Amino acid sequence: IPDYSRVKNRLKSLLEKGYADEVVSLGKELLEVGIKQVEMSHDEGETGMEISSCLEVVFQALPQSSLSPVEQMLWVIDAELEDKYELCYGAESFWKKKQKASDWSVVADNLIERLNEFKLSREEDSFSRNYRRDRLCDRIIQALENAQRQEEIIPLCEQEAVKTGSYTRLVNALRKAKRLEEAEQWIHRGIKATQKEYPGIASHLRDALREIREKEGNWIQVAGFRAEEFIHRPSLESY
Repeated sequence: IPDYSRVKNRLKSLLEKGYADEVVSLGKELLEVGIKQVEMSHDEGETGMEISSCLEVVFQALPQSSLSPVEQMLWVIDAELEDKYELCYGAESFWKKKQKASDWSVVADNLIERLNEFKLSREEDSFSRNYRRDRLCDRIIQALENAQRQEEIIPLCEQEAVKTGSYTRLVNALRKAKRLEEAEQWIHRGIKATQKEYPGIASHLRDALREIREKEGNWIQVAGFRAEEFIHRPSLESY
């Protein structure tokens, strides 16, 4: 297991002496190399924890760097999107600082442009592509919410549901907006589109429809959903 304590101490020393830009630059390199090292490690997560402790210093350095607030936010988002091993949990300290809605709006526009230019890598399958696209879309939704541009969220979710099968996210957004009739329409459409290839998604959609019926007090249909669930997936939990 590698010992990153000297790396962390030297990053902290650089930051204390006012070299925030250098710390941020080194942080990008550290993340790239760190991901590769974690992929080759055979421990219980200790390597990842060592790298994460160093990245905490990088996230502390960002607000002190010469990067603009928008550039700082995009730096963290890019790091989190690249991170597959929860190396960036220290980014929580950065996000605790409130950002301006106008800056979030610029971030949203930047990420939307990336989504429009999104392409499938030759090395990945459709599942991996959808996963990457969904993660990017989640970030866009976060940015739109903080930019107070909520009216753009549901149209985006509708677009992405058809492209990546992310019907659950769309249904949740419609339910949150109290647009239950539309939510039901998308539930049925999503079940039909995913039940063969992605049965897990179809199951989540059925659960959403059952929850809607529960809130309506339609217990006959709720009982029907429960019976169907037990028939298809018999277990003590669904009994």
